[in-house]
Amino acid sequence: MFLSELSLRRPVLALMVTLALVIFGLISYGDIGIEDNPSVEFPWITVSTVFRGADPETIETEITDLIEDEIATLSGIKSMDSTSAENISMIFIEYELEVDIDIAAQDIRDRIAGIEASLPEGSESPLVQKLDVMTQPIIEIAVTGNVDPQDLALYVEETLQPRFESIEGVGTVHTYGMRKREVRIWLDPDKMAARMISVEEIVGAIRQGNAEIPGGRIETGENELSLITDGQVHSVEEFGDIIVSDENDVLIRLSDVATIEDGLADLRSQARLNGEPAIGMSLIKSSGGNVVAIADLAYEVLDEVIQTKPPGINIEMVRDNSLYTRDSFKQVYEQVVGGAFLAILIVLLFLGNFRTTIIAAITIPVSIISTLIFVRAFGFTLNNVTMLAYSLMVGMLIDDTIVVVENIYRNLEQGKTPLQAARDGAREIGFAVISTSLVLVAVFIPLSFMKGLIGRFMYQYGITIAFGVLTSTMLALFLTPMLARYLMSKEGGKIKSLAWFDHGYRYVEKGYKWLIGKALRFKGLTLLIAFLVMVVSIALFGMTKKEFFPNPDDSSAFVSIELPVGSSLTSLLELTEELENIIMEFPEVEMVFSTLGGGTQGNQNEGTIYVDLIDKLEREKTKWDIEDEIRERIGTIPGVQIIVGASHGFGSSFEYVFILRGSDTELLKETAREIEARFATSPLFREVDTTLAEGKPEVRVLIDRERAADLGLSASGIGSTLRFLVSGEDEIATYSEGGRSYDVRIRLDEPYRDRPDDLRSLIVNTPGKDSIAVPVGSFADVIVTSGEAEISHSNKLRSVMIQANMNDGVVLGDAVNYTETEIEPDLPIGISIATTGEADIMMESFESMAFALILAIVLIYMILASQFNHLVHPVTIMSSVPLSFVGAFGLLFLANMTVNIFSLMGIIMLMGLVTKNAILVVEFTNQLRGRGMDVTEALLTAGPVRLRPVLMTTFSTIFGMLPVALMLGGGAGVEMRAPMAVAVIGGLLTSTLLTLIVVPVVYALFDNLINWFSRKFKKDQVGE
Repeated sequence: MFLSELSLRRPVLALMVTLALVIFGLISYGDIGIEDNPSVEFPWITVSTVFRGADPETIETEITDLIEDEIATLSGIKSMDSTSAENISMIFIEYELEVDIDIAAQDIRDRIAGIEASLPEGSESPLVQKLDVMTQPIIEIAVTGNVDPQDLALYVEETLQPRFESIEGVGTVHTYGMRKREVRIWLDPDKMAARMISVEEIVGAIRQGNAEIPGGRIETGENELSLITDGQVHSVEEFGDIIVSDENDVLIRLSDVATIEDGLADLRSQARLNGEPAIGMSLIKSSGGNVVAIADLAYEVLDEVIQTKPPGINIEMVRDNSLYTRDSFKQVYEQVVGGAFLAILIVLLFLGNFRTTIIAAITIPVSIISTLIFVRAFGFTLNNVTMLAYSLMVGMLIDDTIVVVENIYRNLEQGKTPLQAARDGAREIGFAVISTSLVLVAVFIPLSFMKGLIGRFMYQYGITIAFGVLTSTMLALFLTPMLARYLMSKEGGKIKSLAWFDHGYRYVEKGYKWLIGKALRFKGLTLLIAFLVMVVSIALFGMTKKEFFPNPDDSSAFVSIELPVGSSLTSLLELTEELENIIMEFPEVEMVFSTLGGGTQGNQNEGTIYVDLIDKLEREKTKWDIEDEIRERIGTIPGVQIIVGASHGFGSSFEYVFILRGSDTELLKETAREIEARFATSPLFREVDTTLAEGKPEVRVLIDRERAADLGLSASGIGSTLRFLVSGEDEIATYSEGGRSYDVRIRLDEPYRDRPDDLRSLIVNTPGKDSIAVPVGSFADVIVTSGEAEISHSNKLRSVMIQANMNDGVVLGDAVNYTETEIEPDLPIGISIATTGEADIMMESFESMAFALILAIVLIYMILASQFNHLVHPVTIMSSVPLSFVGAFGLLFLANMTVNIFSLMGIIMLMGLVTKNAILVVEFTNQLRGRGMDVTEALLTAGPVRLRPVLMTTFSTIFGMLPVALMLGGGAGVEMRAPMAVAVIGGLLTSTLLTLIVVPVVYALFDNLINWFSRKFKKDQVGE
């Protein structure tokens, strides 16, 4: 081989190249960031439109339908879902991955700009944004203190929030429980009615009586002065002096019809730390932000603000998601080191030579460090995916070196000099080493072509391992022969205490040769056993549970609370206090942090309790045990939905979600209720729910159009007046003090908002010069009714989301299978099901995995056919692949693990590893046959000779992955990585034994078949 010859002739060059790889690898490490997941730009866009005071039906017909119709014709859209709720329309558009999301967002903006004039008056301009569906708070901070709430809110708003928002990588900082100062003008409708004063007059008077107007310039010789008419109110009390009306020489001031308060905004959200009120701050990373880097900067800022904070204020970090990432990284590092040590131990056992083991041991750290060059070059980070690649390939990186070292050692045992043994050993095995490496690359490269979101993640996994394998191959052929020349000798480095292992191995070698002879004699029986093994593999695959992601114990839990629609924040707070007291009684609970209300739609009936548990290594119970106990202690509360468990993202805190859609609204609702009932009685599910929320109580003002028209009143004008009076959400002016501006809002005083009938006496002014004040009751009726809480669409059809959590022992695959077999066949015509959330990604990912598997098989065949220059030998080699599945699925089943995205990644890896072993046997058999041996003699010779490198590479890989499979260390993320290692170990254990027996039999059968065809072809030619 060229590389081997070059290193033997130029040993210093080989050393310097290796040193350069290490140096640049270490430099690259310093430039590579650490984060939880690969930075992936998800193809999601949201369009949100606020229309304050509007009910869901109005939002749907006047905003959502209009926007959906306009953007539905755009190309590249995969799905479009929407929610029309009180005050807001939210549309979620998912594009195909190939679409440039920036161009897509601009296309949507352009389309909306064309219809914006058609949107209802009073609605805000639609906001088009890219959405990162995986975005979660990186850091959560609680601010408490024995100070005035207004001062605390001011400190958070003006000092803390801007300081944390300035951190590089932070997209936004959400706050909870912050009540800002504002001027509240509480209107007395009785006094307004007595004086015939309307809300329009009050709003106009406040705006005109609190203004600062520039008046141009005044030139006085050499100077130029600015003219400003200062009509601003300079104290809160001065608002009461504003003249509202002066008809008939009677001055009516604002204080005559209202009470002015220097107060706080309504409490729309609240945060609580360990049962005490707080202001919560959530740091949300921007797309592509580095979790660990952001957290490091956040700690620096936190230290700064703690040192400079005012007395009486406490600032505490209550949640740091980067800790999980750091712990996961630490666990992978420890598992890689432990796996490398065990892999090296295997080399020492089999070769019994210290010097030889050192050569093999050098490969692992050099390969790992060198691979960092490619990780940096491709713009990757050290994340769960790339670190997963490192944890699994630690045993593989030594494989090529083991094969080369073992072959050199065997030549050395034949009496050759170290130089000659290195040259001959590398030359004999070089072809097989390159073949096996290219096969492994062929296995992992297809992962880069996987479709769907999972393909974006697998790209980094496949590329990292592919370059790791290529690097280790280069070192095996370039560095190893040079080291062997100078370090290896027949007796040097021999460890006599390990002679027992070598002696025992000789018996294994003889037994294996006898076994091959029997298998070659009884070929039919051998193939029957192999066929039965494949049948068992299929059965085990069906028996093994399937899910998308294993659920790790991250020492945290969430309790989601949802009260009936229309419930107040006060009701939510009372229930939360009860739940907090129950949760804090558990000794495993370290901290409780609650966030109530707020959110995109400002739902006052929803809240979340974040429960921080002590580290899992310091407690006897798992997080799932604790969640079960919390669930049992809380029990069920009629009308209240309480979900105990981790948030699963994608718009739901439930584990399993799918969408029911159809054009017939009543049939859709009826079907949704039936499915909900069936799920509730199924042993698979618990905590079943739908988005068919009960109607929200509402007060409707029914306008008599003829009477209103006679008075010159419009529906929009009437609605605007009532919104001012009842909601108090519109800012009518600002008040400046001390360089700060505060909102001024008007609203009916609380006693006049208690009863809907009070609305009848409210005064509305008719338009025109002869304006008169008339009560609402003179042209409208006021009734109490209920309306839909929210209206959902899926691809423009009405939809309902079915949500459920799964009972213990039930996984996502079970839920999907139940829906497909038990629910879908019974659906009425016109109603369909669309998977969403984690279930949708699981199904898409499994399909992509199947595609990658097929592509890998095709590439493996093409590479082997090209290298062996033969169309049949690749089939012989690949016959070993199905034999690995029985061990993979069998060990997963015995270990009570699932077939998930990680175990499937291990099975794809298994294809390359198993094929490597078969290549070693077939390639050497071909060499021996080229020297004149018949097929049986060649197989009986090649098998035992290649047995040692096959066993060494197999057990080095197994032992390299053993710390991962056993979840040693028990830190973050071990539950996710373990199934992959278990699948590989199980597959290698069974496939190695079966490959060493079945492959020689298949080789002999194909050889006989080729000879038969050859003889028949010759006879046919002679006959002609």
